[in-house]
Amino acid sequence: MFPVSEPELSFADISEYWAAELNISPDRIQALLEGAWWLGEISDNSGITPLKFLRQLHKRMRNSDAPTLLFITQENSPPAETLELSDGSLLVDPRPRVFVPSANTDTWSEASCMGALRAMAQTPSLKHYPECSPGFAARKITRDEFFRWIAVRGFKYPTFWKRTNDQATSRQLKQASEAMIEDEVRRVYEIADKEGKKPPNINEVAELAQACLREIGHTASGRQIKGIAERPEFKARRRRPGKTLSSEKRGPRK
Repeated sequence: MFPVSEPELSFADISEYWAAELNISPDRIQALLEGAWWLGEISDNSGITPLKFLRQLHKRMRNSDAPTLLFITQENSPPAETLELSDGSLLVDPRPRVFVPSANTDTWSEASCMGALRAMAQTPSLKHYPECSPGFAARKITRDEFFRWIAVRGFKYPTFWKRTNDQATSRQLKQASEAMIEDEVRRVYEIADKEGKKPPNINEVAELAQACLREIGHTASGRQIKGIAERPEFKARRRRPGKTLSSEKRGPRK
């Protein structure tokens, strides 16, 4: 039976074969594949991008009498996560909360929705919006696409699918989109700020962002990253010449 030699398989087939090999639930494999799709680590043959599907989900939940996902914007207040009942017990609302830029999906972009896409990557359809699970199960990816993702993520190579002789293809990194680069540059500065370190300069941010992109199977040139890091949002986060971290902590002299 193994290994299968088809040039492409559906998420359902991969989940079934790989789960049997690992002796785990196929649902866990499908959740892993869905997460990779939401993050752009793998792409399928459906022609539907994660951003387009996010818009569709938002419309579906907005028109539902009992939405299983809560899309939250700055313009509306999310319902309470817990409600105290008359007997003093607490009723917990388990529905995932996904923050999106606005209620107007026409204004959304990959860059503005990166947080929402990451949240969806942690929200398996089988558990939270099962009506969409058959669509995910039917998505197909090629053998080279699958093994490229396996190599990038550092997983042990599965044996259920026959690998091609050209293993270089499976190790290739994808070109990152502008939105992904912007998100990683922002993350580099947020990490430095959280750890109390100096904001990286223009050369340092390019190197750090490239490392972050490689972790998710993507790449971008230093020049492209630096161009995005020169935008006002990021330029303002870097220290002006002559400033040091200790001097900023001390504040102005009296």
